[in-house]
This record gives sequence, structure tokens and C-alpha cells, in this order.
Amino acid sequence: MWLRLDDLHNRMLIRVGKNTQDHGRTLKAVNGTLILNSPMHAITLLSQELLFHRRSLAQALGGSLEGKKRDVRSFVDKLGSLSPLSILERGYSITRKIPDMIVLKDSSQVTTGDEVRILLAKGNIDCRVEKTQPGK
Repeated sequence: MWLRLDDLHNRMLIRVGKNTQDHGRTLKAVNGTLILNSPMHAITLLSQELLFHRRSLAQALGGSLEGKKRDVRSFVDKLGSLSPLSILERGYSITRKIPDMIVLKDSSQVTTGDEVRILLAKGNIDCRVEKTQPGK
């Protein structure tokens, strides 16, 4: 009876040991699953993704902004070259009939004795028409 009891005792110890190992492995697997599915793990992953997208957006906006700045500078340069003031700087003038200040485009718009104002790059000249010649 003692032998049988001893044998049963040994078998019980072996079985308890195996059950403990099996439950330990199961517990580790469940713990790993819990860690992967935990809100903190999801928050960490989403925070990293948010940081990546924030940097990408900043780079895209920076590049777009620089492109728009170049476009604006180009338009400003083009407008400056077409500005009447820049044309006056090159030696041209704008002549207006006094008093209604209509811009003259043809010598037939004035007659001898009319007053005109000539706008230059720097200043004005008031003149009286002495003679006109028809354009070609």
C-alpha cells in the first residue's frame, strides 16, 4: 500500500508539474495578446503615426508655400515691368489734355493753344500746344 501510495504521489507531482507548465504557457500567451491589444499599445502606435503625418504635412506645406512665394515674386516682377511707372523710367511720358486729363493717343485730340500736362518718371511739365502733326 505504501508503494502504491508513493507511486500515486509521484504521478500526482508529475501531473501537477505539467499542468503548471501548461497553464504558465497559456498565461504567457494571453498576457502577450493583452499587451498587443492594450489601449496604451494602440495609443503609442497612433502617436507615432500622427507624428509621421504631422512631419509629412509640414514638409508638403513648406514646399507648397515656397512654390507659391516664387510664383508671387514672378508675378510681381512681371507686373513691375509692365507698370506705367517703369515705362516712364525708360524715358517715355504720358501726355494728358488739361483740364479733363484725358490721355492723348493721337495728335488730332488737341489743337493749337490747348494746354497739356506731360507726366515724366520724375515730375510733370505743363505745356501749351503750338503745332500738331498728323500721325502715320
